[in-house]
Amino acid sequence: ELRDGLWDAVRAGRRLQDGIALHYSQPSINAALLLDHDSHIVQVRDAWVKLLEDLGLQYDFVAYKQVEAVALTRTPGCYRVFILPESIALSAREVDEIRRFVTAGGTVIADGWCGLMDERCVRHERPALDEVFGVSRGEEVALGESVKVSARVAGKETVLRIRPAETGVRTTGIPFGDSGGVPALVSSKMGKGQAWYLNLDLSSWPVDRQTRSPNEQGLRDVVGNVLASAGVRPPLRVTCASG
Repeated sequence: ELRDGLWDAVRAGRRLQDGIALHYSQPSINAALLLDHDSHIVQVRDAWVKLLEDLGLQYDFVAYKQVEAVALTRTPGCYRVFILPESIALSAREVDEIRRFVTAGGTVIADGWCGLMDERCVRHERPALDEVFGVSRGEEVALGESVKVSARVAGKETVLRIRPAETGVRTTGIPFGDSGGVPALVSSKMGKGQAWYLNLDLSSWPVDRQTRSPNEQGLRDVVGNVLASAGVRPPLRVTCASG
């Protein structure tokens, strides 16, 4: 019966979120199309969605116009973490709002190509938010298809086999991971908050997840520990007998 019992309870429920906002940026989609990168940006966004859900966490998509309208800071404590999945194009108002969010105590996470352009897809001389993340961009260097990445967060070391998102990244912050001599995970403080640059190409992770590759659990551990450092943990953990 769809009108009573368990279905009635499910229908009356409301979905909770765990203080995570996930950036949805139409200008970044436009920029990816110009760079012949459009399928890649979809894979990366899908990777973040599955990563968060596999960690037992729920999130809200927050669109670029909502960020400009101070959605991140309008209700203090609503969001603890703001994730920028290949947010290539950011407006000046978005950049200002992200800085305010971090300064007030929030945590922002980017994964590569962040802030290269403005909302009209015009390249910045210096990418927006680099000083927030503690990175700079230099000449790209040649690396293999995948490289060994070692990342240490919350006292736990994780080894992955994955390409960096950008091989030209240099660090001015604190490196927590390295991939073939290129920073893979950089942390920087700003005001009361924290910024993380996860310089990894996450586009392969949905396939890693399907094939149960060693990267699957490793990347979950890295992202889970970064989120835990911001006070975001799943309310429940379910494990099978094998662990």
